[in-house]
Amino acid sequence: MDNPPVASPKIDLSHFFREEYLLHRIPTIGLLGLENSTWSIEPTFALPMLKALTEYWSNHPSNLFQPLFLPSTYSPSLKKIEVEESHSGLQQSLKFGVPSADWISKYCKQPSAIITFYEWNSTLEKKIINEISDLKKICSQISLKVHIVFFVNSLTATEDEAAINRKFDSRSYSILFANSSFNISEYVINLEKLLIEGMSVYYKEEFKRIKKKMAKQNGLAENNVYYEMKMALICELKGDWEGALKLYKNSYVSILDAMKNDVTDDKRIVDLREIVDILCLRMCENISSVELEEGADLVIEKHISSTSFTFSSKSAAYYCWLAKLQSGFGEMLDKLLRSGKKLTLKQKHPGHYLFKSAYYIIEERNLKYP
Repeated sequence: MDNPPVASPKIDLSHFFREEYLLHRIPTIGLLGLENSTWSIEPTFALPMLKALTEYWSNHPSNLFQPLFLPSTYSPSLKKIEVEESHSGLQQSLKFGVPSADWISKYCKQPSAIITFYEWNSTLEKKIINEISDLKKICSQISLKVHIVFFVNSLTATEDEAAINRKFDSRSYSILFANSSFNISEYVINLEKLLIEGMSVYYKEEFKRIKKKMAKQNGLAENNVYYEMKMALICELKGDWEGALKLYKNSYVSILDAMKNDVTDDKRIVDLREIVDILCLRMCENISSVELEEGADLVIEKHISSTSFTFSSKSAAYYCWLAKLQSGFGEMLDKLLRSGKKLTLKQKHPGHYLFKSAYYIIEERNLKYP
């Protein structure tokens, strides 16, 4: 008789951070109208444009944008993502908790600018104008920039472009034209320049909105962490690594001080340690991005030295903690490299940290199962 199947061992999630805390943050750009399959004027141009947009923004060396192809029924929500559950019950240890992994994921997927594509058709002129006007009106309420690309017939391009310019005020609308005579690769690069401008406006307003909410709280420094982490995320999405690093450092110092002032509450200490671990890893990524003299390795070492007092001995829990830190940084560095960043001379390969993590897991197992 065959032996019964052996159940696969469960993965010990205590050795891992949620992926959302490790991801390299990339802004999302909404692409609206490219799914339209009924174009009659330039059907052979629309599909190559769709392919070029997808390939360029997915494979660009600096991975500036994450394209999101929106359905024709898309309408931006005027309600901001605010309601969330705090990570691992951390709400009990801080007044406002920390931004949850689910909130981070949702926020990063929100478009920071939109490009909407239309085939110009004079017989549908009124419908097109109304649709664009409605979309722009909604988007302007949340500082979301809309760029409009019109596909025009290459044979009548001059006349069509003149007609469109008469219908739309260039001071209020960002209008671009495209036809089959264009070089698609060059066209996509020019679009990117406009997107950076629109994205900057959106994140600037978002940063001000969250900073204003933080000012209203007027509480302890440690309670500002919730808002500082959100503002740091916005800085990362717009490529302001130094701004993000400053905010993460502020939060890190606040939580570390709170830990040192309250060493009697074991549950609170564990929660706060998890928060400073996350903050440490975010600091490390931003240091790697701006290539500061103080390397990420040194930050990890200082962090371990500063927080090891929360363990009474080099127990199994201590080695589990070290393994989690090393695997977290190794994964984060790997994701950073996959986004197009390059290792500095001071930076070790991600495999180095994953190997150290495996070593600490062995030490933990040896203590658990001598």
